[in-house]
Amino acid sequence: FPITLQDAIRYASDNYPAIRAAQARVAAQESGVDLAHTSYLPRLDSSLQINRATRNNVAGLLLPGTTIPAISGPVSVETSSSRIWGSGAGVLLSWEAFDFGQRGASVDLARALVVRANAGADVARLDVAVKTADAFLRLAAAQETVRAARANMNRQQVFANAVAALVKNQLRPGAEDSRAQAELALARIQVIQVEQAE
Repeated sequence: FPITLQDAIRYASDNYPAIRAAQARVAAQESGVDLAHTSYLPRLDSSLQINRATRNNVAGLLLPGTTIPAISGPVSVETSSSRIWGSGAGVLLSWEAFDFGQRGASVDLARALVVRANAGADVARLDVAVKTADAFLRLAAAQETVRAARANMNRQQVFANAVAALVKNQLRPGAEDSRAQAELALARIQVIQVEQAE
């Protein structure tokens, strides 16, 4: 302090939470572009299972996954509760050579979302700047109104003192003193009101 309008707008733009949130959305959308680019890379999946299960049906147990297909054999003639160790390992390398533009469209969509997030951040910055300027100018106007109201009150005080001296010396009727005191009281009330507004 004292602070200029430009300083107030700059401070609000640097610290207002809505702008930070908009910038975080832009960063999130930019990472979405990177994520969309990963669809061009080959995919490698692997799994390893070690378990202990009963001998019913197929010896051991394989949980379903992307690398090892679920298997099932014929029903055993007799049930058994004896246990057996089992294991399974698998590796799957996959890559789509042709996608008919789906990956490119995903990347374009992610870039469009970045553009939209940037536009939203610009709107948030503009909104904060406008609201800050409005508050700054309202405060400046309120301060000037307080200054004017205090000057009016001081003028009314001087006038009331002059009228009181004239009434005391019987140069003016007493009604004028009452009128001057009423005007002074009104000026004081106006000062209180504009200070509350400020």
